[in-house]
Order: sequence, then structure tokens, then C-alpha cells
Amino acid sequence: MYLKSNILATITLNINERNKFGKAILELIKIGISENKGVELVKIPNDETIKAIEEINLGKLIKAENATELIKKLNS
Repeated sequence: MYLKSNILATITLNINERNKFGKAILELIKIGISENKGVELVKIPNDETIKAIEEINLGKLIKAENATELIKKLNS
């Protein structure tokens, strides 16, 4: 009996976009995403972003009418 399995792998890559190899890897990923070749780009927020989102959900926001007012509130 043949069983078909849909196994997904999640990996995290740190790619140097400035060198030739890094650019080639990014291009391959873009092709895989654009042509639906089984590659999906999932953006995962970093720790600082997660903390900010949690603070927003808790209502810990600084509200201001404009940038000048915001700067005054941040500096006080």
C-alpha cells in the first residue's frame, strides 16, 4: 500500500543579500514563490515586534494628534 504524505519543513535562513551566492538563493526562493513551486514565504516577527504587538493588545499606546505632540509625550 502506498501512502502519500504531505510533509512540510520549516527552516530559518540568514542570507547575505550582498554577495553573489546570497543573491542567487534569494532569486531561487522568489521563483519558487512566484511560480507556486511549493515554496511559501512566512514572515515571523522578531522579539521586539512581538513585544510591541502585545503592548498594543494590552492598550499600552501613546496617542497623539501629530508628530510634535508625540515627541513631547515621548520626552516627558
